[in-house]
Amino acid sequence: MAAVDYVSKGQPDGQENNMGGTKQVIYFAPIADFAIIGAPVASPTTEAGVVEITTAHTFKTGKCFKELYCTLDKGEVNFETQGDRDGRSFMQKAKIFYPGAKKEAIGFASLVKNDRFIVIIPLADGTKVQIGSADFYAEILPKFGSGTNSGGVRGHEFEISSMNSVNLVYNATVNLTPAP
Repeated sequence: MAAVDYVSKGQPDGQENNMGGTKQVIYFAPIADFAIIGAPVASPTTEAGVVEITTAHTFKTGKCFKELYCTLDKGEVNFETQGDRDGRSFMQKAKIFYPGAKKEAIGFASLVKNDRFIVIIPLADGTKVQIGSADFYAEILPKFGSGTNSGGVRGHEFEISSMNSVNLVYNATVNLTPAP
């Protein structure tokens, strides 16, 4: 990668919307469904260019991203630095909550635990972060809880994780229509 010049980061001007959390729908697709998985440009010239994917991923015939609902205020994304000096990377983790115990949700949980994915998660402000890449796939690990009779809610918490040398921002079309 070519050297990228750092740019000054000013202070907030009071006009930002900096709400935390995620939107209520995320997007996922198994690695096997992709024809081409996009990536940031090979020789970025800006800080944003290091992480931004601007070309939409393409799918094999009949395949596309699928939607997964997340209960309001039950979605979060965390990128943590890991590794030793001169060898650091990021552990990318997200958690979302899907309510209920329908057999379809239990079946979904049973399938995803051993598959590999690309997952797009829109943050509350609309920024779409991507977990997983062509080199480092995302995994989705389900955990079910019944809640109690007096409180709580039953459903699946899905933990999505991958690692990568950079955190990715997906700034392209999320294809929800099966490829021809």
